[in-house]
Amino acid sequence: MTTGEFLAQWAAAYGGDRGRLAAARAAGEAIYHPGLRSTRTITLCAVAEAYLVAGERATAAELAKQALSVAEQLGERVCEADLRRIRGVALHDAGELRAGARLAVEQDARLLLARLPDDLLPAHSR
Repeated sequence: MTTGEFLAQWAAAYGGDRGRLAAARAAGEAIYHPGLRSTRTITLCAVAEAYLVAGERATAAELAKQALSVAEQLGERVCEADLRRIRGVALHDAGELRAGARLAVEQDARLLLARLPDDLLPAHSR
Protein backbone atom coordinates (compact mmCIF):
# COMPACT_ATOMS: atom_id res chain seq x y z
CA MET A 1 0.00 0.00 0.00
CA THR A 2 1.31 3.43 -0.89
CA THR A 3 0.48 6.80 0.61
CA GLY A 4 -0.92 7.79 -2.79
CA GLU A 5 -3.33 4.85 -2.74
CA PHE A 6 -4.45 5.83 0.76
CA LEU A 7 -4.99 9.42 -0.32
CA ALA A 8 -7.05 8.33 -3.34
CA GLN A 9 -9.34 6.23 -1.11
CA TRP A 10 -9.57 9.00 1.48
CA ALA A 11 -10.38 11.69 -1.12
CA ALA A 12 -13.18 9.56 -2.55
CA ALA A 13 -14.60 8.87 0.91
CA TYR A 14 -14.27 12.48 2.04
CA GLY A 15 -15.89 13.57 -1.21
CA GLY A 16 -19.02 11.62 -0.38
CA ASP A 17 -18.42 8.08 -1.64
CA ARG A 18 -19.51 6.28 1.54
CA GLY A 19 -18.65 2.96 -0.08
CA ARG A 20 -14.96 3.94 0.09
CA LEU A 21 -14.87 4.62 3.85
CA ALA A 22 -13.79 1.09 4.75
CA ALA A 23 -11.22 1.07 1.93
CA ALA A 24 -9.78 4.38 3.15
CA ARG A 25 -9.53 3.03 6.68
CA ALA A 26 -7.91 -0.22 5.52
CA ALA A 27 -5.47 1.67 3.30
CA GLY A 28 -4.53 3.93 6.18
CA GLU A 29 -3.86 0.89 8.37
CA ALA A 30 -1.88 -0.92 5.66
CA ILE A 31 0.68 1.88 5.41
CA TYR A 32 1.78 1.16 8.98
CA HIS A 33 2.10 -2.63 8.89
CA PRO A 34 5.84 -2.46 8.05
CA GLY A 35 6.39 -0.51 11.28
CA LEU A 36 6.25 3.08 10.03
CA ARG A 37 5.26 5.41 12.86
CA SER A 38 5.46 8.89 11.38
CA THR A 39 2.27 10.40 9.95
CA ARG A 40 0.09 7.84 11.77
CA THR A 41 -1.90 10.56 13.52
CA ILE A 42 -2.34 12.42 10.23
CA THR A 43 -3.87 9.44 8.43
CA LEU A 44 -6.10 8.55 11.39
CA CYS A 45 -7.23 12.18 11.58
CA ALA A 46 -8.03 12.23 7.86
CA VAL A 47 -10.03 8.99 8.04
CA ALA A 48 -11.85 10.17 11.18
CA GLU A 49 -12.81 13.37 9.35
CA ALA A 50 -14.12 11.35 6.38
CA TYR A 51 -16.29 9.26 8.72
CA LEU A 52 -17.53 12.44 10.41
CA VAL A 53 -18.46 14.00 7.05
CA ALA A 54 -20.29 10.77 6.16
CA GLY A 55 -22.33 11.06 9.35
CA GLU A 56 -20.74 8.04 11.04
CA ARG A 57 -20.06 9.88 14.28
CA ALA A 58 -19.28 6.90 16.51
CA THR A 59 -16.59 5.61 14.16
CA ALA A 60 -15.19 9.12 13.70
CA ALA A 61 -14.95 9.55 17.48
CA GLU A 62 -13.28 6.15 17.93
CA LEU A 63 -10.71 6.83 15.21
CA ALA A 64 -9.95 10.24 16.72
CA LYS A 65 -9.51 8.57 20.11
CA GLN A 66 -7.05 6.08 18.59
CA ALA A 67 -5.13 8.91 16.97
CA LEU A 68 -4.97 10.84 20.25
CA SER A 69 -3.55 7.72 21.91
CA VAL A 70 -0.89 7.42 19.20
CA ALA A 71 -0.11 11.13 19.53
CA GLU A 72 0.34 10.71 23.28
CA GLN A 73 2.67 7.73 22.80
CA LEU A 74 4.80 9.60 20.27
CA GLY A 75 4.65 13.01 21.94
CA GLU A 76 3.18 14.39 18.74
CA ARG A 77 0.76 17.33 18.80
CA VAL A 78 0.40 18.27 15.14
CA CYS A 79 -3.20 16.97 14.80
CA GLU A 80 -4.31 17.05 18.41
CA ALA A 81 -6.46 20.18 18.10
CA ASP A 82 -8.26 18.83 15.02
CA LEU A 83 -8.73 15.41 16.63
CA ARG A 84 -10.34 17.05 19.64
CA ARG A 85 -12.58 19.05 17.27
CA ILE A 86 -13.62 15.84 15.51
CA ARG A 87 -14.41 14.12 18.83
CA GLY A 88 -16.25 17.21 20.04
CA VAL A 89 -18.45 17.35 16.96
CA ALA A 90 -18.96 13.58 16.78
CA LEU A 91 -19.88 13.22 20.45
CA HIS A 92 -21.52 16.63 20.89
CA ASP A 93 -18.88 17.19 23.60
CA ALA A 94 -18.32 20.88 24.35
CA GLY A 95 -15.31 20.04 26.53
CA GLU A 96 -13.50 18.39 23.62
CA LEU A 97 -14.38 21.31 21.36
CA ARG A 98 -13.01 23.78 23.93
CA ALA A 99 -9.83 21.71 24.32
CA GLY A 100 -9.38 21.70 20.55
CA ALA A 101 -10.00 25.43 20.40
CA ARG A 102 -7.42 26.11 23.14
CA LEU A 103 -4.80 24.03 21.35
CA ALA A 104 -5.58 25.65 18.00
CA VAL A 105 -5.10 29.08 19.56
CA GLU A 106 -1.83 27.98 21.22
CA GLN A 107 -0.56 26.57 17.92
CA ASP A 108 -1.86 29.51 15.86
CA ALA A 109 -3.60 26.94 13.65
CA ARG A 110 -5.54 29.46 11.60
CA LEU A 111 -7.16 27.05 9.17
CA LEU A 112 -8.49 25.01 12.08
CA LEU A 113 -9.56 28.12 13.98
CA ALA A 114 -11.75 29.04 11.02
CA ARG A 115 -13.58 25.69 11.39
CA LEU A 116 -14.41 26.12 15.08
CA PRO A 117 -17.51 27.83 16.45
CA ASP A 118 -16.90 31.52 17.22
CA ASP A 119 -18.14 31.25 20.78
CA LEU A 120 -15.24 28.92 21.67
CA LEU A 121 -12.51 31.35 20.64
CA PRO A 122 -11.09 34.51 22.10
CA ALA A 123 -12.01 37.53 19.94
CA HIS A 124 -8.38 38.15 18.95
CA SER A 125 -7.84 34.64 17.59
CA ARG A 126 -9.91 34.99 14.40
